[in-house]
Amino acid sequence: MIVESWRYGYCTESVRAGVDVGFNMFDSHRVPAWHLARSPASGRVKVKLDLEHERWLRHYARKRDVFEDIDTYKCGSKAQ
Repeated sequence: MIVESWRYGYCTESVRAGVDVGFNMFDSHRVPAWHLARSPASGRVKVKLDLEHERWLRHYARKRDVFEDIDTYKCGSKAQ
């Protein structure tokens, strides 16, 4: 998200909507999420929505020719 959009809850609502779509439209039993490990604010959004941290993956994603670490999360029940 662009900096001007921070602190308005847009990211939280986007993740909440993504979890809802995963469970209700696609009838998934599990919805995964991930973010770059160097972005702790993105992790706080997932924690706020009660997603469970699964693992840290070293040099898993490539962004602008740099391999980045990522944190993965999951939401494993339709109760969310």
